Amino acid sequence: EATGLSEYFNKERIFAANSREKGSQKKKKDLLSQFLKNANILFDEIISIGDSKGDIELVESIPNSKSYLYAHPNRKHKNIKSTHKIRDLRDILKEI
Repeated sequence: EATGLSEYFNKERIFAANSREKGSQKKKKDLLSQFLKNANILFDEIISIGDSKGDIELVESIPNSKSYLYAHPNRKHKNIKSTHKIRDLRDILKEI
C-alpha cells in the first residue's frame, strides 16, 4: 500500500514484511518462507522490492525470482547485487 502499487496485485499473492516493526521477532526470510508454504498457490515468479541488502537477499535462493533495489530520490544505489536497480517504483509495473 505504501508504494501505491497494491491495486495491481491480487491480495492473496502479496507478501509484505517490516522486520523493524516493534514486536517483530522473525526475519523477513522466515516470514516469506512461511507465506509461500501456507499460500497453497503456485507462483510463476517471486519479486522482491526494497532498499536494503536483506530485501534483496530475500529471494536470491528462490527459483524464478527477481530483485529490485530501490534508491530513494537524491541517493545513490547501495553496493548490493540485484536483478534490477530502480529509482522510480513505477518501473515495477513493467513486470505486471
